[in-house]
Amino acid sequence: MPSFRIPELKLPLDHGREDIERRILTLLRTSPENLETFRLDRKSFDARDKGNIRVVYGVTVTLRRPPRESSGRGWIPAAPEEPDRFPRPAEPSREEGRPRPVVVGAGPAGLVCALLLAENGYRPLVLERGGDVGSRAEAVRRFWETGELDPECNMQFGEGGAGTFSDGKLNTGVHDRPAAMRKVLDEFVEAGAPPEISWLAKPHIGTDYLVTVVRNLRAKIERLGGEVRFGARVSSLEVRDGRIRSVTVNGAERIEADRVVLAVGHSARDVFEELERIGANLEPKPFAMGLRIEHPQEAIQRAQFGVSWKHPALPRADYKLT
Repeated sequence: MPSFRIPELKLPLDHGREDIERRILTLLRTSPENLETFRLDRKSFDARDKGNIRVVYGVTVTLRRPPRESSGRGWIPAAPEEPDRFPRPAEPSREEGRPRPVVVGAGPAGLVCALLLAENGYRPLVLERGGDVGSRAEAVRRFWETGELDPECNMQFGEGGAGTFSDGKLNTGVHDRPAAMRKVLDEFVEAGAPPEISWLAKPHIGTDYLVTVVRNLRAKIERLGGEVRFGARVSSLEVRDGRIRSVTVNGAERIEADRVVLAVGHSARDVFEELERIGANLEPKPFAMGLRIEHPQEAIQRAQFGVSWKHPALPRADYKLT
């Protein structure tokens, strides 16, 4: 069945799903009977005209039969969607007797990496210096109430990574792998995240959902043959003849490894010091410093949305300075 892409479908704030469907049918000049399905790919707001704020959708539409024209104003044929393919699934004969892949860090990068490896037959071992998300929540609560800091399990370290306690914003600078990004979002939704993260322009999951999401991602990794160990800080890396040979955990346990993924985030300074010690190529990169600026929410809503600032369809307004 033919599919079409509507990059900007604009509607007023007061609209329902049936209004989206009617607008689709009008743009494509087709009948309700010819509409198979449609999918929201993106949702944002155009607030340049404060008196006429519009909701802007990106939509993929599938029809039962081609429309009269092959393209029209406001829509184009959709490019075929290729699934994100793993480069090389595991071959049992080659994996037998070989150390399992090691993923260092159980933040979002580490969990997704381990999940992809597990889905493709690699049975990864995930080593996380912090605790599981439950014990981590307790450590964070204790820190805020008493000032007692656990250096290995805190706001930065532990299952789910730093984003678990900072609202779980889903930002990326990668825009050339849409299938890979959809795969990640689909996994988050399957694990319990709100479905709208798949189409919102500025998606975030929120700590209240993230606790469940990371638990479910870990459970799926384990069901597929992976293993996740907490309280397992990688203290050293062994390299011989230009290849990784093992990792040492907590200064005592040596684990053979010939494939290691470091998904440690930017706060694991001891890991970067270890990389420098073994002669790895390290390159400084530009960084942005984040500052928290607090305003009354009403002031931001009024500035962004004008007279419509109280409308229930509008999100909590934000802004960014760079």
